[in-house]
Amino acid sequence: MSKHAAAGARSRPFVLVLPLTVALLGVSAFAGLQLAAGGSARGANDSPSPGAVSANTGICKSVKQAFAVHLYAGTQSTTFVDITGAAVTFTVSGTTNTCLIVSYTAVAESQDVMIIRALLDGTTPGNPTQWSLTPFHGTWDSGAATFVLTGVAPGNHTLTMQFRSFAGGVAEINNGTLVVGFR
Repeated sequence: MSKHAAAGARSRPFVLVLPLTVALLGVSAFAGLQLAAGGSARGANDSPSPGAVSANTGICKSVKQAFAVHLYAGTQSTTFVDITGAAVTFTVSGTTNTCLIVSYTAVAESQDVMIIRALLDGTTPGNPTQWSLTPFHGTWDSGAATFVLTGVAPGNHTLTMQFRSFAGGVAEINNGTLVVGFR
């Protein structure tokens, strides 16, 4: 057997294990997001339990999803600006506060650090309050971030993705997908 054939035979288990590993990581991440949502496991109430020691664990009952996709947006602003086309309006059902899980993916490049955030109803940032989508780099790369908002009241809401440049360099984003999980 040649040296290359032997190397190829040894790499097959990795090729077979890699998709399974990625799938398990995805399931674990989704479960972790549910636990990080700050909700309560009691009845229809998804908001943090009164007197809870920590508001960074819980269960978020997301049974509906709203989404938006967008094309190119760019900025040199050092303060947050809306990403054109990256906003969704939705209605939270029920009679008690709940939580939202916000997922955002895009390709991006920047002359310095690009920072993004999820903003609910123009006033409430998600957790984390901001996320560095790209470090300094000159090529287009994929980026992703997940945000959690707790204590969201039933009714109509709008979630908008925003971005900014850390130091005023050009920050560009394209082919974005915003998904909001809610009840």
